[in-house]
Amino acid sequence: MTDGRRRLQLLLLRRLLLLLLLLLLLLLLLLLLLLLLLLLLLLLLLLLLLLLLLLLLLLLLLLLLATAAVAVVVGGGGEEHEQQ
Repeated sequence: MTDGRRRLQLLLLRRLLLLLLLLLLLLLLLLLLLLLLLLLLLLLLLLLLLLLLLLLLLLLLLLLLATAAVAVVVGGGGEEHEQQ
């Protein structure tokens, strides 16, 4: 009778250990998924920052072009006056 009880205890212990291992594996998988999500979010943030930088560069180029156009319009009249 003691042998049967001992066998039952071992079986219960084995099942408990298996359950604990499964729970640990699930937790590890969840942690990995969370890490992947965080990495994806970081990548998205980096892409957004790059897009913002590109937009700023485009705006700066447009401003430079507008300044050059104004300089040509303002400076263009001086050459015609010199010829006359």
